[in-house]
Amino acid sequence: MTLQKAKHSPRASSKLLVHGTIGDPAKPATLSSFHYYAPISKITYDKLVGTNKEPPSRVELSAIERALRSIRTQVTNIAERRGWMSCCYCGQSDLPASPLLSFNMEHDTEDSWNFLLDDKDGALLKYLKSHTSGVKHLPQIWTRVHLACVDPSKSCHRMALKLGNAWKQVDMNPKSNTIVDSWCTAVRNISVGNRLIPPTSSLQTSSIIYRCESCGRLNPAKRCTGCKDARYCSRGCQKKAWQSHKEICAVLSRISESDGHTAALTTDNSEIDTVTGRMITFRGTRFKFHPILETKTYPLVFLATIGIPYIKRASEVHRSIFFISRSDLDQLRVTAPTGLKECTMLDEIVGTFLPLFTIRREWNCVSCNKVTDWFERKAGFMEPPYIYKEKRLLPCVFNYFLPSCKTDACMKKTRRYVSNVFVNNQTQRAEEKDSLLIACRQYWREEEQKDFVTEMFS
Repeated sequence: MTLQKAKHSPRASSKLLVHGTIGDPAKPATLSSFHYYAPISKITYDKLVGTNKEPPSRVELSAIERALRSIRTQVTNIAERRGWMSCCYCGQSDLPASPLLSFNMEHDTEDSWNFLLDDKDGALLKYLKSHTSGVKHLPQIWTRVHLACVDPSKSCHRMALKLGNAWKQVDMNPKSNTIVDSWCTAVRNISVGNRLIPPTSSLQTSSIIYRCESCGRLNPAKRCTGCKDARYCSRGCQKKAWQSHKEICAVLSRISESDGHTAALTTDNSEIDTVTGRMITFRGTRFKFHPILETKTYPLVFLATIGIPYIKRASEVHRSIFFISRSDLDQLRVTAPTGLKECTMLDEIVGTFLPLFTIRREWNCVSCNKVTDWFERKAGFMEPPYIYKEKRLLPCVFNYFLPSCKTDACMKKTRRYVSNVFVNNQTQRAEEKDSLLIACRQYWREEEQKDFVTEMFS
């Protein structure tokens, strides 16, 4: 989800970060994180980051709660649109919006508003000061949103509350880095002015930095087989932490009704990247490590025009550079010289990168102007004749994404729009070439700077 700006009240002059996760943290494949900020008054801000640790008053908390209503609505809408409305306990899907548990404002605020003040050695602020511009404090509220059935014949709602309390103990543990990691992600993306820049991908799987539950060391190699979440360096560390962990373990492993389970340890080095030592995830799913067959990659320019390409004020242009293997690049040359959508390789590349440019905000159908999350798309491959030579032009994939409803009338009109782009449209061809030149110029400028820095320190 994007870092979006809520509506400002006339008296608001500061900001409050609201971040957390939606879904079950024990199931990374269904867990997503969100970062928003709400406007707050300067008086409230001073209380949140002041040295006197004076808590906000009940009136100020009510004002914050009102500001969060719009954020909760946006979280709910995105959850419904992405098909995330499923119970965190029984798995029932297509829940209505009402089961979305509210933010526990009183507890979440009291537990997390003075988060920065607990940074006793100042290491966190020192790190942020060197990586941000003019940002020293950002008060925050951390919350986890669990979805649950409200059927009284089921125990889902009760178990969701249990899960919330259990994960709260995990998150607030000084040895846990979950809140720190999420908070740093938001602060690193803050810009000059009163705005937050969206991350590279608007939708992010929750980033987890694992520590041993006992000694606090980073990237422990073993994990508890009960909850499959707690990490330990050794069996000795697990025994030391068992008294404080066993209650949480029972809830997270969904065996709170059974007392006969004994947690053990398992080594899962096959799922840890041998370079970074971190857990490997892709689109929220963990997968085992496999060696890379091709270590050398080549730059590929990715040009994307979103909206009606003939009307500049109704469209956006994105330029990015990705690196692909030589075999993939050769396959693009052979199978996609004219931009055929049927090319499997080209379609996979476009389908993978499409969310990076489209999820960050809502789009309206180019025909009926209704909000939609579906795009009629067409892509082509362009290879200039002077690659890596005098002009040093790079191979390029150009794309046109036109938001459209799925009604027959809208799809027919949208397909006509996107098809006309590829039929003797000299204006579009010239714009593609100009955009490619800009991207290549920027790429080689950065490469020359890298070479210069390498020479300086060699």
